[in-house]
Parts: sequence; C-alpha cells; structure tokens
Amino acid sequence: MSPAESQADRRPWRPIDAFYLLLWWIAGALAAAPLVGEELSVFDLFGVVAPFQAIGVLVGFAVLAHIRSPWASAIGAQLEPEDLRGLLEGAGLQFGLSLVLALVVQMLGGELPSQEVVEEARLAVSGLDRVMVVVSLVVLVPVSEELVFRGVLLRGLRNRYGPGPAVVGSAGAFAFVHLLDPNLLLVIPLFFALGLVLGYAVIRTDRLGRAVMIHAGFNLVTVVVVLFL
Repeated sequence: MSPAESQADRRPWRPIDAFYLLLWWIAGALAAAPLVGEELSVFDLFGVVAPFQAIGVLVGFAVLAHIRSPWASAIGAQLEPEDLRGLLEGAGLQFGLSLVLALVVQMLGGELPSQEVVEEARLAVSGLDRVMVVVSLVVLVPVSEELVFRGVLLRGLRNRYGPGPAVVGSAGAFAFVHLLDPNLLLVIPLFFALGLVLGYAVIRTDRLGRAVMIHAGFNLVTVVVVLFL
C-alpha cells in the first residue's frame, strides 16, 4: 500500500476520541500509583502523577494517530512566534475573570472557592517542589488539556457540527471535567468562559499553539500568586 493510499484510509478525528484520551489520562494516573505514597506529597502530585497523566494522554494520542487523519495537520499542532502573545492574553484573562467572579461571589455573600490542586501547590516549600509545580501547571497541564479539548474534541465536533457548536461544546466539556473537584462548582462559569476563548483561538488561527499559550499564561498567574506572593 502506498503512503497516499494509507493516508486516504485514515478516518477524521471524532468527538469520542477525546473520551478515549481521558481514559489514557486516567491510565497514566493509575500507572503512577505504585510510585507514590498513600498520602500524596507535593512532589508525588506534581513530579510523578501529573507527568504520568500527561504521558498517558500523549501515548493515547499516538495510538489513535495511527488510524486518524495526519496528526499535525488534523489538530493544528504548530506554534508560531506570534502565539507567544497568548501568555499575556491568558494572564489578562485570569485577572479579568477572577475579578468578575470575586464581585459576583461578594454580591451573593459567599466565599471564593479554592481548587484542590492549588491548595496542594501552596504546600511547595523546596526548590524542587516549586519547579515541579511550575512545570506541571504551566507546561504539562496546558499541553495535555488543550490536546484533548481543543485538539481532538473541538476538531471532531467541528467536523460534524461546524465551528460554533464545536467551540461551545468543547468549552462545556472542559468546564464539566473540572467538576471532578467539588469545590469548583461556583467557578465552573469561569472555566467555561476560558474554554470559549481557547476554542475561538483555535478556530481563528487553525492551530493549537495560541490556545496552549493562553492556557499557560492563565495558569502562570495562579502559580505566581500561590508560590511567590
């Protein structure tokens, strides 16, 4: 079979493929379990579990890429110099959405919820622990989550329903997954808004690079506040 025939036989990415990648993400966490203690330390969480989860997503993607459209063009896996502006855009988005959320929570007379993973990051004291927190939240999480939600899910939804439903659907799934942390119920609209921005960035540029940088900038603000302020 010629390379051209092999490429022609590949199927386009489907929404269900994102679910398969989440299963690989879970498999990565399970693979890390024997390497950590019953009570997770900061290093266990950010230096072992998070990297294994990211590796799980990448392995799952590599497996699926053998039967799906050419991976680089299919998910827009490119990074252009102009995408680096996304770091500033993500940081600004974090400040803006956090301010709106704080005002809404204040009007409702409640308290701002805190993400469990952020609370764990606050416990980082040693230099190594802090490095792993930064690498995990600013590099591994944005890359793996964007690959799942904007790389595969959004592309699959766009193939079937068009760009608008794809952006909304991928943002909704992105927000829903964060409900795994029950403390984040009030923050779900923030994640949904972030997902809309990230999805729009992919539709506008037709690549993941800008979305990854926006996501990294968004998380970077949290890391700086938690570790250094």
